Amino acid sequence: MATANTGRAAWIPFLLSSAVVLVAVVTVGQCSGKRSSKETPPQPLSALAAEEYVADGLVVDFKDGTTKATYDSLERAWGVDVEFNSLEGVRSGITIGRIDPAQREAVLARIRQDANVEAAEVLYRYHRDFVPNDPRFKEQWNLQMIRAEEAWNVAQGEGAVVAVLDTGVAYEDQDEFRQVPDLKGARFVAGYDFVNDDEHPNDDHGHGTHVSGTIAQVTHNREGVAGVAYKAALMPIKVLDANGSGTSADIADAIRWAADHGAHVINMSLGGGGRSQVMESAVAYARKKGVVVVAAAGNGSRGTVEYPAAYPGAVAVSAVGPSGELASYSSWGKELDIAAPGGDKRLRGREEDGVLQNTIARGNPGESEYAWYNGTSMATPHVAGAAALLIADGVAGPDKVREALQNTAEDKGAAGW
Repeated sequence: MATANTGRAAWIPFLLSSAVVLVAVVTVGQCSGKRSSKETPPQPLSALAAEEYVADGLVVDFKDGTTKATYDSLERAWGVDVEFNSLEGVRSGITIGRIDPAQREAVLARIRQDANVEAAEVLYRYHRDFVPNDPRFKEQWNLQMIRAEEAWNVAQGEGAVVAVLDTGVAYEDQDEFRQVPDLKGARFVAGYDFVNDDEHPNDDHGHGTHVSGTIAQVTHNREGVAGVAYKAALMPIKVLDANGSGTSADIADAIRWAADHGAHVINMSLGGGGRSQVMESAVAYARKKGVVVVAAAGNGSRGTVEYPAAYPGAVAVSAVGPSGELASYSSWGKELDIAAPGGDKRLRGREEDGVLQNTIARGNPGESEYAWYNGTSMATPHVAGAAALLIADGVAGPDKVREALQNTAEDKGAAGW
């Protein structure tokens, strides 16, 4: 839910740190060229994250000219089976093997003492370092907060489908509607308009396009801004009208439709105080089909989580501002699961403290603009995008995704506050 900022700040249970488990941060060039490990020992593993090396792996680089008979003899002496890393390894002498992690240091010390060995060390992992060229990425403090650049080195959301149940999306040129420039080239799958009951869920408000951009804005295209899971596919579903309002019947219908049409994640940046059994049943239906349902906690600045976020099975999301503390407008409560960047203009009166995205100009779906919005509506797509990254990286099922999100977030205190 998007809003102007009102209310109080409070401590919250989790600050989203965007799928940090997906990331292995390594200083590139740290191990370039051949060197004698007898003179320069490898960096202590205690200084590295677990994702930066293979726990039971080792690399042995034999000196040029080492014979096969010597290889075989040393294997027996060390009690370690090594094999050439590749066909090229037969010439270069680079071999790999497996060892008991508990015996790692003793085994490596023994191997390094041999005159036939150029170097012996653990098997490190490296990853490409990606910085998008979107010119306004530097204004997206929210993506810096969730450490998106690190996550992108491992996953970008490819293969995941995120349904956006909202005011629609500016995804096509049709009649008076125009696709916003920064969504050109984005991946879309067929959606539906439950407000007008047709197959063109175009946005006549702006909210849904802004939310969709945070999830999967085209990134590294030298245009505008970036999105959390920029290779995920968006499923635009219109359940809110031009005034930003919708019914429980349309929303429930849309949840089931998305679950039946291949959505892996459902984003609902919407909410209200009425508990609908029809909608609750739809959330349960989607979850049973393996869909991660993410919803906004609400902007009431009170300890009550709105529906559908409060339903069992939904991931309820509150909002934080640039300071990392609960946004002044954000709701909280016992059903809360996680918090993410939603902006908080009220604190300093700065537009730039909101969440920046490309969307349509209010009241004119043929024109686009870059706008800063604030609200738990803006926080929710960060979590939906992070869920898409996890799914793309092989995390399966709503429970596992929720667990991964919470386990990689910053704990801010007692649950629900």
